[in-house]
Amino acid sequence: MLNNTGRFFKALICAAVSASALCSCTAVQNSGEIPETSEIHTAESTSVSETTAITTDPSVTSDTTPEQNISTEQTAPEETSAFSESIAVSAEEPPTVQKEPVTLDAAAISGYSVGRTLLSDDVLYMNHSCSGFRFDFRGTSLKAEFVSSAEYCYDDIHRAWIAVYLGDSTEPYRRFPLDREEGEYTLFESDQPTETRITVVKLTEEQFGTAGIKSLELGAADVISRVPDSGRYIEFFGDSITAGYGNEGELSHGFDTSEENGYLTYAPITARALGADYSMVCVSGMGLTDSRTCSFVAGDIYSKTDAFISDQEYGFERQPQLIVVNLGANDSYYINKDSSYYDLYESRYYDLLVDIRSKNPDAVILCCICDYWKARMPQIERVIEKYTADTGDSKIHSLLLPYVTRDEDYGSDAHPKIKVQYEISEVLIDKIEQLGIF
Repeated sequence: MLNNTGRFFKALICAAVSASALCSCTAVQNSGEIPETSEIHTAESTSVSETTAITTDPSVTSDTTPEQNISTEQTAPEETSAFSESIAVSAEEPPTVQKEPVTLDAAAISGYSVGRTLLSDDVLYMNHSCSGFRFDFRGTSLKAEFVSSAEYCYDDIHRAWIAVYLGDSTEPYRRFPLDREEGEYTLFESDQPTETRITVVKLTEEQFGTAGIKSLELGAADVISRVPDSGRYIEFFGDSITAGYGNEGELSHGFDTSEENGYLTYAPITARALGADYSMVCVSGMGLTDSRTCSFVAGDIYSKTDAFISDQEYGFERQPQLIVVNLGANDSYYINKDSSYYDLYESRYYDLLVDIRSKNPDAVILCCICDYWKARMPQIERVIEKYTADTGDSKIHSLLLPYVTRDEDYGSDAHPKIKVQYEISEVLIDKIEQLGIF
């Protein structure tokens, strides 16, 4: 039986082997042109008090402006259905129902996106963990045309995985790999019209294959409407623990993306418990001083929308109330090998705080590390103390998180299983409540 140190070094060896195929992950190859459609309706973003619906009038021609294809209506006090917000109701002239399916292009889908997504060349890339799109849906059919990078397209171990969730369930309605460079996938189907909230996300992390959506096809008479923002927003920035590396796997075997579930890591678990929207930027093997699986370090990635495929700067239009940083586990590997990384870690951490604060002037920043790497905590606290003294910024805090304590709770390459992710979330939630952030 391995002790903690033995398991950790076993994990380092396993991770190094599995990482060898990951560093050339920046190529994105798409084949084919965006398909012609008889009708494309574009949904614009709305305020929290107003919901956007795709109208379904077959008399609308291709010359009609997008604004003429959108119906927005305040919810009547007596209405209880989420979909009553999205249907134009008239006692004299009821809305005409479409007779044919409607296809939305990538630009239209981006109006429903969650997490960091990148719109490029008629494709909406949802490469980050738990990035994707969601909306309230009434209908019978939903299909999507996805593209994925050829780099991992035919590699069973490193495919991008997509999950579809209905309502508040954390059990996926559908879960599938993107096993082709381009293809159509069924997201939802029912014999009878169904009302539900649909969330479609990438379960796997940014470096394990790209996931881009080119079009979304709704069935005849189907309606979608935008989900209003919750008013609470958390951003998570971390490494494999945040990404859920191997959280459905076993210590007895190596990593496979089919066993990475970003939806059940401490990050979204915490956000859902607090009724908050969230985004995740996390890469296995990534550190502040160096990275074990790619050419990027944390400072290269944070400010970019999707650093693996684009140099585009992220806009930070929506400001989070809380930013959770969980970095240092991979830096420990380098610090233990070369003492010069010790000071570099603190220097890079300081620079990261400067960068985060410059883009999020009002957010609380919570700097975390799991207790397996608690040797980094004094360094983190030193950095916070220095930054606070230099700037007067008192909205930065530290938190030591739990880690695996029993052998049976280890997943692939000695990473925490979902059970431990819930335990990490409990400690994080307690701290957030103590700080009174929401």
